[in-house]
Amino acid sequence: MKRLESYTENKVVAWARKNGVMQCKLSTPGQRGYPDRVFFVKGGRPVLWEAKRKGEKPRKLQARTMYHLNLLGYDVFWTDNHEEAISYLEARLGRRPRA
Repeated sequence: MKRLESYTENKVVAWARKNGVMQCKLSTPGQRGYPDRVFFVKGGRPVLWEAKRKGEKPRKLQARTMYHLNLLGYDVFWTDNHEEAISYLEARLGRRPRA
């Protein structure tokens, strides 16, 4: 049985809370394709993250939206596991990623 996307998301949110990283669920009523979470890291630049189920990739609309946000200068990424997401965020926070 595949783990739900929420499993990955909950693990990363728990890590963020434990490490004092401000974050919130991104809610865009009437707008589909936006990433799931926004993390507020040092320097005033938000990091946007799309969580996926293990083995899944972003849908076409999600990939296009992330591409356009990236063109606008936003730090946007997606992962299908919490370890990769945490490592990405640690790098943005200037912390040494876990081995």
